[in-house]
Amino acid sequence: MVGNELCFIVCCSLFYLTTGKPSKPNIVIILADDLGFNDVSWHNTVVKTPHLDSLAQNGVILEQHYSQPLCTPTRASLLTGRYPFHIGLQDGAIHPLTKDGLLTNLRTIADELRSEGYSTHAVGKWHLGFCNEDFLPTSRGFDHHYGYWLGAEDYYKHTRSQDGHSGYDFRDDLKVDHSAKGVYSSVLFGRKSSQIIENHNQSNPLFLYLPFQSPHAPLQAPKQYVKMYKTIRDKERREYLGMITAMDDAIGGVIESLKKSNMIKNTIIVFLSDNGARVGHGGNNWPLRGMKAGLWEGGTRTPAFIHGPGLSPRVENRMFHVTDWYPTILDIIKKKPTGPPMDGISAWKGLAKKSPDWKRNEIVYNLKESKDHPNNPTGAIRIGHWKFLWRVPGYDGWEKPTENRTKKFCHGKNWLDRMNDKAHTNQLFNLAKDPSEKTNLAEVEPERVLKMKAKLKSHLKTLMSPSYEADDLAGTPKNGIWSTGWC
Repeated sequence: MVGNELCFIVCCSLFYLTTGKPSKPNIVIILADDLGFNDVSWHNTVVKTPHLDSLAQNGVILEQHYSQPLCTPTRASLLTGRYPFHIGLQDGAIHPLTKDGLLTNLRTIADELRSEGYSTHAVGKWHLGFCNEDFLPTSRGFDHHYGYWLGAEDYYKHTRSQDGHSGYDFRDDLKVDHSAKGVYSSVLFGRKSSQIIENHNQSNPLFLYLPFQSPHAPLQAPKQYVKMYKTIRDKERREYLGMITAMDDAIGGVIESLKKSNMIKNTIIVFLSDNGARVGHGGNNWPLRGMKAGLWEGGTRTPAFIHGPGLSPRVENRMFHVTDWYPTILDIIKKKPTGPPMDGISAWKGLAKKSPDWKRNEIVYNLKESKDHPNNPTGAIRIGHWKFLWRVPGYDGWEKPTENRTKKFCHGKNWLDRMNDKAHTNQLFNLAKDPSEKTNLAEVEPERVLKMKAKLKSHLKTLMSPSYEADDLAGTPKNGIWSTGWC
């Protein structure tokens, strides 16, 4: 039997000989925003995502896929192959008035692919800094960007308010695009992506980075999608799931355009979420513990798959981290990453061949220091099946599916009390037996705790101090527009 990797090479070669189109595969990365582990149809049959489900079931579902716990850090890791604590972005999301962005001396995956002849497009949310043009997508390897720079905004108006300052944020490259007003963002992003695909000059391969706004706050979905969940009594859950299905329909349009353009057979499609769902916002991470912004599994273990030539449909249960996409995609086209070593590890051989050649055995969930806890940084690490949490603040509960719930979620304990609760330090779990993190084995396995803490301490020595500065009012909207050029 011909191996999958050899099959991939042969298929691409035949594709080129018979069509005259590039043998390098097109690459499409689709990123959902705040999508929970239990918010996709292959984990929860209540959720209506038929287009994503078809891709997932005919691709490799990554059941042990990890993202960072928040938006900006995951996007930085995805595009650079590096842990956020190695590039100063471990403290959280970039706010609208933050004088910061993704380090400009880092090559992105878009830079790498463009150097290999790819046409590179970003469609959707950026959230990696905008105070200076050097931080913008078109300065980070993308030929074109269509979408918005901030981290959140109204889905129809495309406006954002911050500290009493409100502005519009939607662009076609650097030009403010007022024609987007009143049109739902998933519709805009799906339509633009289809246009890019159908107008693409196929003498060059295509890289399309498609970071959707959905289902991040605010809760907004077209009525026809909310009605699809009319049997669900929880209003927030109905709206949230409507947002997901609207996004799925947009993705369906993108796939149809790939088929229409005869590009689908030579296209690698990656799908993932940037972090877990925000509990109390309609999202659900069941049966995992915690939520977005936390280091429990519910905040970091995310739905993901890869679909395309050279891959046999299956469920993959080995560890994969968001930093791994960069080297894995470059490995597909036989290119080595440029620059210093990165944290990501290529998994292409294991994905294509189903081989035992799978190098990732460790994940650092995050590491960040705090003035309030100088000797006890927030951090967690997984080695094999074992997970150790040095200190973990935030929501620590398990939220059952809310399809039949009528009451709104309540955090219960005061949030600040949770941040300092001693019960959130020195936690050890065997994820193979306890994926929901219910039984702390720290006292049962003290030697393992010491070894894993020592490993985190060694990583702590490589930490880059966060570069976030205090909000600067120079970044307030100019003439009602969020703009660049103020740092």
